[in-house]
Amino acid sequence: DGLVIDNLFVFEDGPLSTHVNVGPNTAPATFQFRNNLWYAADAPGSSQPSLPSPETGGVYGEDPLLLAGFRIDSSSPAAGSSTGLT
Repeated sequence: DGLVIDNLFVFEDGPLSTHVNVGPNTAPATFQFRNNLWYAADAPGSSQPSLPSPETGGVYGEDPLLLAGFRIDSSSPAAGSSTGLT
């Protein structure tokens, strides 16, 4: 029953071996992924992760336009996309 909602993931696809490791003795199908933005900075076309269950409302490959301090402003595709559940 894991929840992964309203997150911004910026990563490098090259060295990444897995996007989400749920570990042994879990029920991956019970995880919920919603409204996350995933961006592979080194390969934007490879931004869609392999997840243990489907994601609803995910955004893939759109540069979040991070500012200093890892902040975003209103021009970011991540701005205003929160579900309000977090």
